[in-house]
Amino acid sequence: MIRIIAEGMYDTPHAVFEAHEIRKAKPDAVIMELPDDIFQPIFDKYNAGKLKSHKQLKTMMLKAIKKEEKEVDHELAKRHLAGEIEHEELEAIETEGREIHVMTAAHEVGAELHAMDLPLKEAEKHIEKELEAEHINRGVKVANTKELPFIVWELMEVFHWPYYMLERILHHHGIKTVNPFLHNVNECAICRIGTVYDRIVNAGSLPILTHLPLSRELKNDLKVAYAIRRIDYYRELHMAGTISLVYKQLKEKLGREPKILVITHLWSAVVLERAIRGLE
Repeated sequence: MIRIIAEGMYDTPHAVFEAHEIRKAKPDAVIMELPDDIFQPIFDKYNAGKLKSHKQLKTMMLKAIKKEEKEVDHELAKRHLAGEIEHEELEAIETEGREIHVMTAAHEVGAELHAMDLPLKEAEKHIEKELEAEHINRGVKVANTKELPFIVWELMEVFHWPYYMLERILHHHGIKTVNPFLHNVNECAICRIGTVYDRIVNAGSLPILTHLPLSRELKNDLKVAYAIRRIDYYRELHMAGTISLVYKQLKEKLGREPKILVITHLWSAVVLERAIRGLE
């Protein structure tokens, strides 16, 4: 059984929500949307039992995400479960270090850990013949910071406007919050259909817009957006391949159908769900 937990946003509430789901499901493996060149060597040592303690795993993870131990509340998920922290309070807690909550929950239930994301330097190689270096470099920077050029962000809002109006008509709660404890995108058909809509509109519009007689600055920004979408394409191919490989390896190792939780953003979740349908 492979279950994908979709995130509406890369934030602390989602990490705590995922930690709860891991403790409830007790999977054989948890696959995270992390670059596999940095994190998989750490997880390989953990999965092979070569790390002497959970603290050692935490230390290596904190070093990889460049955070100090004192900056991460390691008991956050437990404190939330105990009712010491309200759902809304989670949104104000620093997002950096959120991976620790997921990793800790996986360790507690004895699940393997795997990283599935394609390193951006590898993604660059795939698109270097399609786009100019300037647009690729800016696209990689955006992929790291998650901050689109202002004009492109505004354009994405225009593209989404018709669907947004439908959401208003339907009184969609997802307009007000992406906190998974208040609105779970995993159970929301409107969220998933909206993501598919956005992907289709983006894929059809960006290549056309880059050939229109627009200002040089705007065309450059649009090409950056196109570079990001091409990077996403190769990232999702890589992630689907990793999920397939982990599934087959665990099935052979355990001699039964493995239970796997995959954690990724909603944008990629709708694609990965289709990619893994033939595995089970």
